[in-house]
Amino acid sequence: MARQKRQLDVKTGAPRPLDLRALPLGQGMRFGTWSLWRDEPRRASFVCLFLIDAASQCVIYLPTGSNGWVNYRLPSCDADDWYVIWSSGQVETQRRGLQQGPYVARSARHELREDAYRSDDWTFRVRGEQLRIDYLAERRLTLWRSSPKWTCDEVELPGI
Repeated sequence: MARQKRQLDVKTGAPRPLDLRALPLGQGMRFGTWSLWRDEPRRASFVCLFLIDAASQCVIYLPTGSNGWVNYRLPSCDADDWYVIWSSGQVETQRRGLQQGPYVARSARHELREDAYRSDDWTFRVRGEQLRIDYLAERRLTLWRSSPKWTCDEVELPGI
């Protein structure tokens, strides 16, 4: 990820999070066994991310233009089946034509360093062994550096 000039928050004076729009298409970022890839669907005015655990092949799809919903799939899912965790917390299976295939077998070139990142209303924070992803104050995902384990609003979801 290209170095960005850090802007300071006007109110607090603290550095603002880095913008994930600077993550080049097709070049992922590593976070332990996970990799984060920016995908750019046609006509999208927001960033879409695939988070993939190399060991388990668990895939999380996060469109940062969403109002808190998240998609995930396991290798055991049928080709186009995804679980959707709605902003209400309800989980539903849907058929989606998401194109995670180009990223699943690839190795990310750069390490996602300990820092804060943002895209739309989502904030990503790398601290030690955790990547915490927050949507406003309504939704929180947590991924662990060396594990397929992940949680959504403190509920552990399957990674294997």
